Amino acid sequence: MAVVCLATASKAAAQVASDEEQIRDARAESNQAIARHDVAGILDLLEGDYHVSTSTGAFLNSRAEMGEAFAARFAEFEDVLYVR
Repeated sequence: MAVVCLATASKAAAQVASDEEQIRDARAESNQAIARHDVAGILDLLEGDYHVSTSTGAFLNSRAEMGEAFAARFAEFEDVLYVR
């Protein structure tokens, strides 16, 4: 019984490590797209529609709105950089 528990715990730990690697890789790819001011690249990394509340109090309700917000920010502030 203890062996089964250890094997299960080990498998779960490996899955967590894999999930963390995938999250870190996705964040790095997102950061690179943002640094390039690549709106299309940013949107390619997003899945489906969703809702975002920004630090300015704005609400974005789709990938399209997110793209418009990034494009406007990049146009207004040419040196803006975000790191997730």
